[in-house]
Amino acid sequence: MTLWLAAAALTAAVVCLLLWPRRSNDGDEEAGHDLAIYRDQLAEIDRDEERGLIEPRQADAARTEISRRMLAAAERGAAGKSGTRRGGRWLRLALVVLLPL
Repeated sequence: MTLWLAAAALTAAVVCLLLWPRRSNDGDEEAGHDLAIYRDQLAEIDRDEERGLIEPRQADAARTEISRRMLAAAERGAAGKSGTRRGGRWLRLALVVLLPL
């Protein structure tokens, strides 16, 4: 009887751990950090262009490239936010149902 009570207690503990809400900091924080870096790079290009360190054509090309990277970082953040939560939720629900069985 003690064995069954211990098994039930361990199963309940694992189920509680699986249902415990988790903070998701996958894509959102990383994309925000990348975007901040790209904004700084755009400001640096503006400063360099004002000082005459780079030509306007080179500055435009650099701005275009940084803009592309900003869009890619924003898309990664959005994809990470929507894709991992849904799959993880269903997996946890399946484990909660199947584990006690």
